[in-house]
Amino acid sequence: MLKVLSYLICGLFLISCSNISFLCQKNSSENSSKNNYRPAMGVDFTPPELTVQDEAPRIRTEETVDILDGKVFVEDREERNHNANKINPRKIKLGLILGPGLSRSVGHISVLRSIERSGTRIDFVSGTEMGAIIGAMYASGMTPEMIEWNFYKYFREKSNAKVFSPKWIEEIDEHFLKKFQNVRVEKLKKYFYVPLYSKKLKKVVFFNKGNLRNLLILNLKTRTQSPGLEYTNASEFEVFNSGFMRSAGAEVVVGIDALGDKVSLKDSNEFLYGVYQRFIGNIKKDKKSVDLYFPLPLENSHLDSDEDAGANLQNASDYAQKIILEIDKKRELKAKAQENVSQNCENGCV
Repeated sequence: MLKVLSYLICGLFLISCSNISFLCQKNSSENSSKNNYRPAMGVDFTPPELTVQDEAPRIRTEETVDILDGKVFVEDREERNHNANKINPRKIKLGLILGPGLSRSVGHISVLRSIERSGTRIDFVSGTEMGAIIGAMYASGMTPEMIEWNFYKYFREKSNAKVFSPKWIEEIDEHFLKKFQNVRVEKLKKYFYVPLYSKKLKKVVFFNKGNLRNLLILNLKTRTQSPGLEYTNASEFEVFNSGFMRSAGAEVVVGIDALGDKVSLKDSNEFLYGVYQRFIGNIKKDKKSVDLYFPLPLENSHLDSDEDAGANLQNASDYAQKIILEIDKKRELKAKAQENVSQNCENGCV
């Protein structure tokens, strides 16, 4: 009996030692396997050790402060809202009205060229007399250089016909307007408006539809010489009307005055002198309605002569730098005002 009991105790002891040995060998084998790991196909599927930098990013709110690489990051609510409401001044829509001036009107070409080169976009264009013709050519897609070339040819080939006479209008039509005989105002590349005085309505109306050539010819006829016409030149009644441009969408309206305060004629002409004195009176009245008014320094040249055309182009080009700076300032102020309105509306607008 004692022998049997002794054999049982010895057997249990040996089994226990065998299990301990197996477990030790298994652990040793697993450790060895980890130390001698070789990825299959060159790809290591073991996950890397997780470090602080690898932790999943937390969602940042205004109240969250994260420390990344020793720097403290705090999201600024005010700065974020400011950037969201910030308006690009160059996106402020610009309207340009080109006033009358006969031969002095070539100054408008230099202004358009300088504005284009500055990268400033003109969204709406209008004008009266020769300013309307230059504006129409520009709105049709012609470059200032192309417009200047058209005037060069006209000055070289024109006769001595009296301004506003049928012969004068015929020559203007031949050199500038015939190219628009099948063109409609609403098909131009830029928004363009032709202002004409309505005999029936007794006020100036603005055409943004219709045959461009026909409207521009009416723009060259005065009430005095064509009393039977329903529509005639608008400058006898008003030159710079910013109201219609604002209603069309212009946020900054600019008036360019090529006529100035002085009527200077090479050939004595009482009728012409009286017409342009009325134009000057209307400009003085209307200039307060536009956001920016610029009188080009051309008043020492003759209205009815092209002798000073080169000087007028250069003088207007020099002055145009001031125009561009003032337009930029005005658009920045307008953009800032719109930003403030947008920020105030975050608290509720009526």
